[in-house]
Amino acid sequence: MVKAGMTHDWNEWGIYVPLTVLQMKDCIVIGHKTEENDGYTAMQLGIHYKRPTSFTKAQKGLFAKNDVPPRRIIQEFHCSPEALLPPGTPFEARHFVAGQHVDVAGVTIGKGYQGTMKRHGFRGMSATHGTGTVHRSVGATGARQDPGKVWKGKKMPGQMGNKHRTILNLLVYEVDVENNCILVQGSVMGKAGNVVRVTDAHGFKFEFPPPFPTFTQAFLPRYTNPKMHEFRLTEGGPIHSYYHRFTRPWGKDFEEQPQADLYERTAEAAREQREAEELEAKKARERAEKLRRMLEATTSSSPRPSA
Repeated sequence: MVKAGMTHDWNEWGIYVPLTVLQMKDCIVIGHKTEENDGYTAMQLGIHYKRPTSFTKAQKGLFAKNDVPPRRIIQEFHCSPEALLPPGTPFEARHFVAGQHVDVAGVTIGKGYQGTMKRHGFRGMSATHGTGTVHRSVGATGARQDPGKVWKGKKMPGQMGNKHRTILNLLVYEVDVENNCILVQGSVMGKAGNVVRVTDAHGFKFEFPPPFPTFTQAFLPRYTNPKMHEFRLTEGGPIHSYYHRFTRPWGKDFEEQPQADLYERTAEAAREQREAEELEAKKARERAEKLRRMLEATTSSSPRPSA
């Protein structure tokens, strides 16, 4: 997926929620790895078109064998044999469901060669009382004859950033089917336009079994207000709309409300509910328009592939 930028939202408890927009860009199934031929089962996905003349003969043979267009970045994802999709199938954001947790891996922003104050947060030396031009220096790095060396792992100046890192257990806050992107709660490494790898969280178990296949069934987590869900019917069944989002506040554990309390409302409560839904729909339209402008700016700034 491609990091498109950041935005925010206010949930129904009035809590500010920072969100990162991750978009699927021309993601298709390239090929398969099977237990019979490779010893494991995996699915190869590719994104970003690339000229065929830039590939090696082996890579061209892979694309020609599966009759798929070439892709610049190819990644493998382990899965069960029944979850394999035919080559050439578009892979969309509706594969994910609002409320699940994901692991996001990517490359951090490179800062270049930096000193210890910026790289490790050293306090630095005094700026007065006769201190020379060593205010930001590292200071002593070792002892005298014993041990007579600098210990491995000593914090010293060096390359900062530009490292492969993984952020664990990010919450999928919204699934935007129209723009083919997901909104995860929290920050993601890299700048806008960077490619990241998104997988199901390994350290966070599903409270309920995920729907299979994911784009034909609705997923309702435990801590969810049913009134906050809106679905649209398509040929493949109900899919998650822009308003389908996980509404559990961070750090708070709300018990499930009784079923009778959710649907037995007075006329005054129903009117307030309609007003709240209209306000929520207005905010959603504003967020969608802001997201559309952000995606257009990202697309216009990226170089177009040549035919």
